[in-house]
Amino acid sequence: MDSIEVISELFEKFASLYEHGDFEDLKTQDGRTQGVERSYTGVFEDVVKDAGHVYDKASSQEPYDFRIFLDETLDHKEVKRKIRKKEDLPCLESQLLLVEMKKTDSGTIILNDTVPKADAFYIVVTNKTRVKTSGKSISLYLGSQLCEAWNEEAKANDAWIKDIHEYNDYILDLRKVMNGAACPRANITIKDSYLNDPLLSFEIA
Repeated sequence: MDSIEVISELFEKFASLYEHGDFEDLKTQDGRTQGVERSYTGVFEDVVKDAGHVYDKASSQEPYDFRIFLDETLDHKEVKRKIRKKEDLPCLESQLLLVEMKKTDSGTIILNDTVPKADAFYIVVTNKTRVKTSGKSISLYLGSQLCEAWNEEAKANDAWIKDIHEYNDYILDLRKVMNGAACPRANITIKDSYLNDPLLSFEIA
C-alpha cells in the first residue's frame, strides 16, 4: 500500500470514532491546548496501533506527530535525525508516511516554524462555535495544499513575500545574521478560508 491508501484508511477510522458530543471535549479551555492535543493524538495513535503499523511519535516541539514506516527496514534514528535537521527524507509516497495533527477553534491553523512538506499529511480538527453552521469537522490535507493556501493569502494581502518557502528562507537567513538573538521564528499560520477542498472530510451535523 502507498501512503495515500494508508492515510485514507487511518483517517476514516479515526474520524468515525467521533460523535457530536465528543467534539465538545476537543475545545480548548482557558488557552490550555496540551491536554486537548493529547486527547486526539492519543486516539489517532490507538488507530495506528490497531492497524499494526510500525511508527515513531515525535517528541515535544518536533514536527510531524507520527512517522509511519511503510518500509520497515528504514533506520528510525536516522529518520528522526533527518527530520530534526530538515534534510532529505526517504520517499514519502512508498517508504515513510508523515502525519501532523492540528486543531483549530477559529479556522486558523498554526504551524509555528514548520513549512509543510508537500507529501506530508495534515489532519485538521476544526471545532468552530461562532458560526451559523456546524463548524465541526475533521479534514485531511496534503502539505502542499497548506503551502498553496499560505501563498494565496499572501497574494491577496499583497505581502512583500508571496511564497512560503521564500519567507522561511528569509527568516532563516535573518536568524543567521543575528545569531538568533532578538530575531523571531517564522510564525506560519494558515486560514482555512484559503484552503482548497480537503482530500477527505468528516463533518458533524
